[in-house]
Amino acid sequence: MCLREVAQRAPNGVRVGLETHGDFARGQAAAEIVRLANHPKVALIWDVANSLAAGDSIEESAPEVGPYLAHVHLRDARPIKGHEHWLPVLAGHGAVSFTAAVNALRGLGYDGYISFEWEKYWHPEIEERTSRCLIS
Repeated sequence: MCLREVAQRAPNGVRVGLETHGDFARGQAAAEIVRLANHPKVALIWDVANSLAAGDSIEESAPEVGPYLAHVHLRDARPIKGHEHWLPVLAGHGAVSFTAAVNALRGLGYDGYISFEWEKYWHPEIEERTSRCLIS
């Protein structure tokens, strides 16, 4: 079943979200999938760290995903030499600028939800301590 068919079968008030992840981590690729699905119930979930790990910048990815956004995932991470996936780290200790992401979302007029992801369950090696708020 394709994304469009899933959206057609979704009940009223339900949207189908494609996350920027894996082969669709880059904003342009994910947005193209939504355009091809061509259905008003198909939307994007922007995982900012995934887009950055795939080679996008926040400035490149935000305008691509902006028209289709249903939700945003924020988590900090840093590249690991020789690995495709970035290592999740405490907020403020990696390469994901929460401030830049939120500013880009403000610039798009996005007024939806932003969730903070903490992947300790999948990455037990992540530090335990909490960090300060980084968005003002």
